Amino acid sequence: MFVMRLWCLLFVICLCSIVLGKKIPPPDLELKSYPSQVYFEENKGQYDPQIHYKTFVPDHLVRFLDQGISIAQVREIEARDPSREPQSEKHENYQWRYARAPEYEGLIWNVTFVNTLPDVVPKGKDMLPGYTNYLRGNDPSSWSTHVRRFRELWYDEIYKGIDLRYYGSAEHQLKYDFILQAGADMEAILMEWDGVDQLKIDEKGNLRIFTQWGEVKDMAPYAYQLIDGEEIAVPVQYVQHSKDKIGFRAPRGYNEALPLIIDPLTLTWSSFFHTSTSDDYVMSVCRDALNFVYFTGYTKVTNFPTTAGVYQNTYAGGIDAYVTKLAADGTSMMFSTYLGGSDWELAYGIGVNASFEPYVAGFCRSSNFPTTSGSVQPTSNGGLVEGFLAKLSADGSSLQYGTYVGGSDRDYLYDLEVWPTGEAFIVGYTLSSDFPTSSGAYIGGPRGNGDVFVNKYNSTGTVLEYAAMFGGSNYDIANGLAVDTDGEVFVVGNTGSTDFPATSGSIQTAANFGAAMNQEDAFIAKLNASGNAVEYITYLGGTNGDVAHSVDVNGSEEAFITGITYSSDFPTTAGAYQGAVSPVSTGDAFAARINTAGSSLVYSTYLGGSGLDYGKSIRIDTLTNVAHVLGATQSSNFPVTSGANSYVAQFDAFVSVLSANGSTLEHGNLYGGTYNDYPRASGSIFLRDDKITLGITTHSGDVPMTPGTYQISKTNGVSDAPWLVGIEVDVVLPISFSAFSARWENEKLATHLEWEIDPKNLAGHSFRIERKQLTGEWHLLGTVAGKAGQFHYTWKDLDSKTLQGETVIYRLVLIDENNETNVSQLMEVKIPPISSARLTFSPNPASDKIILTYQIPKGTQSYITIQDLAGRLIFRSPAEKAEDKPRTIEKTIPIRTWPSGTYMLGLHGSSQPTHFQKLVVTH
Repeated sequence: MFVMRLWCLLFVICLCSIVLGKKIPPPDLELKSYPSQVYFEENKGQYDPQIHYKTFVPDHLVRFLDQGISIAQVREIEARDPSREPQSEKHENYQWRYARAPEYEGLIWNVTFVNTLPDVVPKGKDMLPGYTNYLRGNDPSSWSTHVRRFRELWYDEIYKGIDLRYYGSAEHQLKYDFILQAGADMEAILMEWDGVDQLKIDEKGNLRIFTQWGEVKDMAPYAYQLIDGEEIAVPVQYVQHSKDKIGFRAPRGYNEALPLIIDPLTLTWSSFFHTSTSDDYVMSVCRDALNFVYFTGYTKVTNFPTTAGVYQNTYAGGIDAYVTKLAADGTSMMFSTYLGGSDWELAYGIGVNASFEPYVAGFCRSSNFPTTSGSVQPTSNGGLVEGFLAKLSADGSSLQYGTYVGGSDRDYLYDLEVWPTGEAFIVGYTLSSDFPTSSGAYIGGPRGNGDVFVNKYNSTGTVLEYAAMFGGSNYDIANGLAVDTDGEVFVVGNTGSTDFPATSGSIQTAANFGAAMNQEDAFIAKLNASGNAVEYITYLGGTNGDVAHSVDVNGSEEAFITGITYSSDFPTTAGAYQGAVSPVSTGDAFAARINTAGSSLVYSTYLGGSGLDYGKSIRIDTLTNVAHVLGATQSSNFPVTSGANSYVAQFDAFVSVLSANGSTLEHGNLYGGTYNDYPRASGSIFLRDDKITLGITTHSGDVPMTPGTYQISKTNGVSDAPWLVGIEVDVVLPISFSAFSARWENEKLATHLEWEIDPKNLAGHSFRIERKQLTGEWHLLGTVAGKAGQFHYTWKDLDSKTLQGETVIYRLVLIDENNETNVSQLMEVKIPPISSARLTFSPNPASDKIILTYQIPKGTQSYITIQDLAGRLIFRSPAEKAEDKPRTIEKTIPIRTWPSGTYMLGLHGSSQPTHFQKLVVTH
């Protein structure tokens, strides 16, 4: 059975942009391009004649017709279970029949561009190297040979003065732009959906598409223009003309002679993580070198999502911590495990080492928290609350070590950082007079009603390398930490002590708070790498309450901090983005950059609106010193950049990206629904290159969500639930890099880079070409002096054999006359191995048997698979190894019983990507 239904999942993967500008030949347009696996294959007889091109994106097939597109998805219908059939039918042939003949259903729908100009056909542009041949049947005249593939597909002049461009995103999804020439009418664009159940534009301007396979959402279009250096929004909107027709509308009056630029802060994936009975929290998130996502928090339910084979897949009681690993794009769960004893555990921090082993830290009240023999503190000291630190195996199946952290009273552990080599740093505060410290470590201040502690552990959790402590006679709470490359530790928090041990020459040596409801100041402290001395300690605050929640550090040992202030006189700097306070009785977020010595503020700014706002987590781009602040706001007028999501209700999460000098809000957006959405700990944001990952706890079921991720529906009502978010940030350069691309050229065994440079304002500028591996640092490849024109750069990556099979990332760095830097978008290139197994077979077409020959490089193994076009496995060979020298393998495979048709032969190996070839079977 093959069930045909209309399908509307395209706009999950097909993202729309509108570019307005003067008439320029398409190849010269300054349009975004990405390193992508998406390609457009021309039809030379291998497809139905109505199809001009095809492309494949994850799980979907898109076909390009004269005036529109057709999309298809096929999924397997749940297979029958032989164990439920009558016993008389349970025999070998029955089992084989149901294993080998699954049923499928399909979902197909179309989008037609209405009232287009006549004779509009798509054309491929930017051809990829190589060709594909389709050799079907015995008649060569029916074969399709030299089939080309292209990076882009254009419908030129689909409407008068309007071009339509399709291309692939960096996430290998399908995107499209409308490019409008001067005077073109945007409202001429009209798209008709064929067969979807319903189209609806919601109150946020998003297009909601309802089908038999569920609802999907296309986010509201957004664009802006740069006019005299100022960002001018053009509020493009969807317009619904009828039940099945959608167009666009923009107000008259924008400058049609200038290009329209797309908002560079984009939510790329989003997923819930909970069950229908959950009441769960996410506290911290990080990624490993391969970009897998790890997060931790705590749960109150017995059926939290876990996986088989993990260390603890059953609920232990009270409140349990959990540790979860997701795919890089949030689409699937790698593993998930509880971690706890019979009372309660609250996890606050997570990290991962170079061996992909996750660490988690927090505090608990369980006397039987899982610990390991030989760890620093395997048994409880009897405290009412004690910290804990644990390390899991890379697959989550075992506890590498577990230790308590604490004395006989109360000890709270709030943040964690893990070095690639496995050393762990933790920070918190203690009320235990017998909290374990170490000989020679820094002990500062009179100490009183709660003190800061900073601990460092070796990679196996068996040695406490140091335990430092400091504080005043009142409470002192550490909320976050950061560790620089030398091992110096930066700690932030809040103190109610007027005798906190601030150092001479620091920014603020005395407390500023008065007799207010919140009698506390923020603080920041820097410890040396040995943990036996402080570099500086300073208060930071006004006359009301101030709290620092999070810190990050750059290569110059400058600290960046964020938190909340209730002070109208919080210290700010001249030229700061928001030097004057909003009405602050309810609290504003703040962000500050502190010089290396802790003696002055590079910048300090409020960040808020008329309601309550707080900064919870901060991470910086260490090259550009651009700060990314995550927090929550109750302000309907919280500062955002053009095209941002609107404030919804209660607490919405915000992401604010501040320039290096703190004077400009480069990007700002809100993320939330109809209930509370907020980050809860210092580790709630993770930044690597131009990708942000967020861990937010939400009560809202209508937060922005992307189909295809692990869990797209919130099923526990308005209870708390973890919400994981991925965001893409592109840095907009003051001098435009146009058409920056990088690709592997196999014939040259080299990477080829191309870009063009806008000719304006180039005096005194130069450009660096830099490269890194996923797990490495950036390295300089070359420098180009600033001048207009098109640039080509070739780098022989295989000169270094260590890069075989690696993903290599390239970027361009602009250095202006003031020696300030800006960075282009990143380009990824997969470097293939120098030698790979090669597969040949004959005859082809074949009817009786085929003879395969393939080579296996030394020190690797390979095997063969054969699948039919429905993806069903027909044949798999045993894995063959080549130990100390290459091997040649020859196999004969009988095929006389196989149905006539086309099959895919795959050569799989440990040293090369899978290599497929087509086999035609005729009888």
